[in-house]
Amino acid sequence: MMWRDRIHARRGTGGRFTPGDVSDALSPERCAVGELKQQGALTFEETHQFYSAFGGSGLASKFAAVICAGSIFGGSFYVDRAEALLDQIEDQALQIKRTR
Repeated sequence: MMWRDRIHARRGTGGRFTPGDVSDALSPERCAVGELKQQGALTFEETHQFYSAFGGSGLASKFAAVICAGSIFGGSFYVDRAEALLDQIEDQALQIKRTR
């Protein structure tokens, strides 16, 4: 299931993300950025721009943190924040793609 679909599904469950969501959000291959890489929207090198450890935006870490907190606390705040961060990640990926 794609992240956009997961977020939409969690709206119907009180905003509580699952342990599987947390595991995937923390995985470089299955997180929101990894999902874009697998779709061909980003190269491996371009994914570094989303991680603060590489001097990037830190959006990938923020997204994972929101998913983790949402799994503990639940609620629409975490679903809304996850969706907003996913929008930012997708927007940044589009900007990167345009500069190739």
